[in-house]
Amino acid sequence: MMANNNPLPVLTFLLGEQTYALPILQVVEVAAMVEMTDLVNARAEVIGAANRHGEVLPMLDLCQVMGLERVEYDDDTLFIVAQNDDRTLCGLIVNTVQQVQHIGREHITTNAASAYIQGISTHHAQLIQILDINAIMDAYLVRTHTVEGK
Repeated sequence: MMANNNPLPVLTFLLGEQTYALPILQVVEVAAMVEMTDLVNARAEVIGAANRHGEVLPMLDLCQVMGLERVEYDDDTLFIVAQNDDRTLCGLIVNTVQQVQHIGREHITTNAASAYIQGISTHHAQLIQILDINAIMDAYLVRTHTVEGK
């Protein structure tokens, strides 16, 4: 159980038939689908990279990350721009972006069965799995390193 008693604001979305969420502090924006460039030798879950305000944004098919069928997407698809604790950004393609909800922390169980889930909650009779964006990005995105002084 989490110590903080304030409700946790999350952005909910669907992957297949299940509801998932990201803490709102990890959500930068919800955006319309953009043209993507394929990345050579990238994992299947990394479906490309997009130009977001002049910066490269790797795009993850979150359904594939969670072991579900690949998301079918088109120009009408929305994606979530998320950031991890290091403020690194990625795009998350999901089936449907839903809404912001405030979940009572006392209703969040932290003993999730997946390394990519930081907690599970029942909210208004709905099961919501709260993602661990740090674990997902660590597993699927290549970190870049800067060499200084050379």
